Amino acid sequence: MLQSAAVLNLHALAITVQNIHSLVSIILNLKIRSYNHWHEAFLLIVGKFSLQRHVKKLDHPDWARMDNVVYSLLLGTIANDLVETVMEHSATTHASYTTIETQFLGNQERLKFSTLTPSFTTS
Repeated sequence: MLQSAAVLNLHALAITVQNIHSLVSIILNLKIRSYNHWHEAFLLIVGKFSLQRHVKKLDHPDWARMDNVVYSLLLGTIANDLVETVMEHSATTHASYTTIETQFLGNQERLKFSTLTPSFTTS
């Protein structure tokens, strides 16, 4: 478990957050289906500050916090449409990374195959 001084420092940082919208840009709205994206983004930020036990039970909070840090780095490097796909299908950073890797490497293999396969056309 994180040393208590480190956890207290994270909590102190959380207290200084003036604008949550700079960290979680998704606004939960009943008219727009945004729950999944909002849920993941909110838990990610809460986890980075080691506050996740306030909203859900965790067996390994230290691991979860570091997973949140890496996950936020990963999400910051991909387009919004891919963020939606990743958040819907992946529970951990490793699963998210694997989903992205499969998406892109799978597409490369299909492209290679399609360029090697002759096209048959009728005139």
